Amino acid sequence: MLIIVEDDTDEMIAEEETDYILQNDELMRQIALSRQTYQQNTGYQPTPEELNAIISI
Repeated sequence: MLIIVEDDTDEMIAEEETDYILQNDELMRQIALSRQTYQQNTGYQPTPEELNAIISI
C-alpha cells in the first residue's frame, strides 16, 4: 500500500506569496495594467529577432 503525504510547506509558501501580491498596491496596479493592455492587444510586441531567440531555445 502506497500512502502519499502532501507537504504543507509548499502550499503555505504559495499562500504567502499570493497574500503578498494581493496586499501590494503597486503589484496589483501592474497586473491590472497588463491585463488591460493584453485585452486591448496594445502590450509589448517583441521584434522578429526577439521571437527567433525565444523560439530557438
